[in-house]
Amino acid sequence: MGAEGGAKEALSDIQELEKQRVAVYGGVEIGSKGVKAQAYRIDLKGDEFYDLQEVFRESINTTIIAGVKETGALGWYKGDCAGG
Repeated sequence: MGAEGGAKEALSDIQELEKQRVAVYGGVEIGSKGVKAQAYRIDLKGDEFYDLQEVFRESINTTIIAGVKETGALGWYKGDCAGG
């Protein structure tokens, strides 16, 4: 087998990887009440068909502007910073 056989095997493996058409897409939404994130894996199967798989979904309630109406400041800011 030797080096030539190993090179042929490596080339075959690379060519097989090039045939796979896979992509991962994701998105993040930041809003006043929280942060949402999602990621999807898309496997292309032929020219017109694909498999869609959700690989990640998370939603965190941060309530960034809690108390703004009452205090006029963001919930984490209490006026204790320098210059505040």
